[in-house]
Amino acid sequence: NTDGTTCTTGNVLAVDGQAASTVNPGATGTLTFEADLAHAGSTGLKVTQSSDTNQIRLLFPAASATGAVSFYHTGPSIAAGTRDIINLRHASGQLLRLAINASGRLLSRTGTGTSIAQTATGVWVANRQNRIEFIFNVGNAGATDTYTASIFDGDSTTALATLTSSAV
Repeated sequence: NTDGTTCTTGNVLAVDGQAASTVNPGATGTLTFEADLAHAGSTGLKVTQSSDTNQIRLLFPAASATGAVSFYHTGPSIAAGTRDIINLRHASGQLLRLAINASGRLLSRTGTGTSIAQTATGVWVANRQNRIEFIFNVGNAGATDTYTASIFDGDSTTALATLTSSAV
């Protein structure tokens, strides 16, 4: 995709070539392709938000429940509470959430919000490019579902922390 192009369902594709069924940056957000944000290939996806309550939705028809996403997340400090940054969903609703909290922890939670695991404090830092890599396999009816979520300081190759779990 071309640098600066707005993302649409026609140009956001899964690895298997399936187009996204929804590309929605929320009422005050934008989604564009940016050459300087690419991890691999020629462009990356730039998400711009003016509110921390917006959500970005990239939905794909689910031929398989395995996948991976890697992104930079930069945001202001969180006054209190926990903010979900990824919601992994299936046909029945939320399956797994990745979140950050006011003390700088990266957390994994069930779809209903119950804590699964969390990092030490201070791994997510406000106003820094925090890179998050999330790999999941959740097509196994719970018993052997797995995920790994790692957080990095920008382009560093050393993870600051990693969350791994099975039987999500």
